[in-house]
Amino acid sequence: QAAADRLLATADLSADPCDDFYQFACGKYIRTTDLEGQKRKATFDETQYQINLDLANYFDSKNVEDLKSNTEKFQKNFLDLCVADGNKDASDPAVRKTKWTDLSEDLNADLGFPLFDVPGIRTDSKDIFTAMGSMERKFTGGPVITTFVTSDYKDSTKNALYINQPPFHLTRDYYVKPQFIDKLTAYAADIRDLLLAYSANMDLKINHKFCVGANTDRDCAQQVAEWVVSTDRSLAMASWDGPELRNYQQQYTPFTSLDALDKNFKQLSLANYVRALLQMDEDADIHQFKVVVSQPSYFVALDGMFDSHHFSLEDYTNYLAIHFLLDFSGEYGIDIPSADRMATRNMKRADTEPKFQGYITRRGQGARKIKRRPFNYKAMADSEADAIRIGCIDTLIDYMPFGPGFTYVKNRDDRNDVRAGIQTQTENIIAQFSVKLTEKCWIVKFGVHKPNFAATNLIRNYLWPEFFGDFKDFTSIDDYNKHFDIVDKPGDR
Repeated sequence: QAAADRLLATADLSADPCDDFYQFACGKYIRTTDLEGQKRKATFDETQYQINLDLANYFDSKNVEDLKSNTEKFQKNFLDLCVADGNKDASDPAVRKTKWTDLSEDLNADLGFPLFDVPGIRTDSKDIFTAMGSMERKFTGGPVITTFVTSDYKDSTKNALYINQPPFHLTRDYYVKPQFIDKLTAYAADIRDLLLAYSANMDLKINHKFCVGANTDRDCAQQVAEWVVSTDRSLAMASWDGPELRNYQQQYTPFTSLDALDKNFKQLSLANYVRALLQMDEDADIHQFKVVVSQPSYFVALDGMFDSHHFSLEDYTNYLAIHFLLDFSGEYGIDIPSADRMATRNMKRADTEPKFQGYITRRGQGARKIKRRPFNYKAMADSEADAIRIGCIDTLIDYMPFGPGFTYVKNRDDRNDVRAGIQTQTENIIAQFSVKLTEKCWIVKFGVHKPNFAATNLIRNYLWPEFFGDFKDFTSIDDYNKHFDIVDKPGDR
């Protein structure tokens, strides 16, 4: 009933859906919604805001000791830390310095930053892949490679590790089509601002050997930023386009040995990458699963880039370091000021819109890379305190999707009724689909059995996964989220 009321509240029933379905479906919502100070707003935003607010209120009402599942205890610890950090005065130089220092220490632990005279700790190009694996394991990020684990497409009883091309900061078309040059120009300017902010807050000078001919730090940062965008563009042009990614048969190049995997490349060391990603010993090999290279031609092109020696080891280190800043400065609570206060590109961006979309949101969740559409919670919040709380819930959903989801469903008294209604509706749709197959002559008769078989054997997952259990026994959900025990309790550090 609530969903039906929601739909009716947005519809303009005076419009004829056959003439203008959009006006019929959304006309009333558009007419009654105030967009002042917001770039966009939709029923999705309002619903997600309410869900986040309900979760924030629930955890605010609980002490860690009150919570029975470890999954909820981990969430409570994270939210307390996140809200405490969000309430710090970001304009305080000491607070800002601490945030930048934390970010820099995590960066330098795996890489170094030659652009700022912090020596790189990797000794050769193959060792760079060790850094990539280590950083993806610890920070879920990688500008050159990304991975996920899912069932082996050729043997569903086992899992496989799939190595893929990366999710880029911008839509692939922006890199490869000339009409989007303004997007790349704005992107380069944002990277420049990031480098200048890092320099100022860490009190580090930019090494001008990476920007020959530049007279000022600003010019040098701009030149380096343009080089980063150019490198991104080269990778994007080597990557597979969306339609090409739909054929899983073409994306199945399996390996049962890491040494055999590396023999296919001159400079890439995907073996080092996998070992660091999975914290394996230096010479260890895989035995219980396969490694599958999903886009072989992309990795051949990447190998060619490394083998050409067009970039030095320091260049690669800088490239990874800059992307680390792009991906995680926002996660550390750092806002990047613009060096062009009145620039048109910044005038077009709402104050609450982030400059860089983090890796975790670009990448999406699971094998299907399911993404959540970001919503403008800051503009919708009734107070700054609510904006901080809602933002922390949103971050938690990104990194621990089966935590907040579990808690939200557990606390819905009507969850079983809603599930039953959706199940009935879905079964009715499938049944009607099967009827239509036999009623009409639009499909040849010998072909009817295939869609009928698909409809009959369709895997049905309604509303929440089975490992949520009965919401009384938390063994399965806690086992799934066991690695989140690394989240400190407030005051533990």
